[in-house]
Amino acid sequence: MANYETEAVVIGSKNFGDADKIITLLTSSRGKIKGIAYGARRAKNPLAAPLTMFCNISAKLSEGKNLDVIRQASILGRFPKLEADLTKMAYALFIAELLGELLPENVAEPEIFDFSLKVFKTLEERNARITANIAAWKILNLAGFPLSFDICPICGKKKEKSLRLSIKEGGFICENCNAKDKIEISEGENELLANFNGVDWNKIDAGLNFSVTGDNLICAEKILILFLRSVLGYNLKSLKFIREVL
Repeated sequence: MANYETEAVVIGSKNFGDADKIITLLTSSRGKIKGIAYGARRAKNPLAAPLTMFCNISAKLSEGKNLDVIRQASILGRFPKLEADLTKMAYALFIAELLGELLPENVAEPEIFDFSLKVFKTLEERNARITANIAAWKILNLAGFPLSFDICPICGKKKEKSLRLSIKEGGFICENCNAKDKIEISEGENELLANFNGVDWNKIDAGLNFSVTGDNLICAEKILILFLRSVLGYNLKSLKFIREVL
């Protein structure tokens, strides 16, 4: 078996057998991978601490037929507020699940890897609900599933601002086109979606340059959930957790 070393962030963890874990890692060099960590459920096992959710680690692995084997892991950084604050944890789990479900295995995504670390850090420092909404749209864009604002997704023509949104078609449609699933939204809701999709993450530490009202945020969340369901074909489990717990 070939051995390799990579930087990674833990985005999934599942108990396996009596003492093992199957870990989903988003890596800097190989994209999303799944590996088995033998004995990681034992408190004294050296893999136990590094393989907790959201940890940024350096990992040594061996390639396997079905699952790679995680041999060693050391912590490069962690996000303690995501573990201590239930709201922040819930939205971090949403981002982690989105990454895990959206990305293919063994396809290097260095930009998405770097962005994931930025998101988890921002979730610690900023409003977790708003941050997660903005981050989800960015992840969708980076993964090749953008929401079209300027180009009609049906006819392909450039258009003026539209308030007619088709989830199935993946964007706002022009006046000459129609879609059975079209949703009429308000100017404020359109503006918030555009702002969410246009955030400069290099400047997000300075805060947002737009306001977010409760009603518009609720609408934007509903649209995001519909869009995610359209892309994935199912609902994320973390969304149920957010609804039931927060």
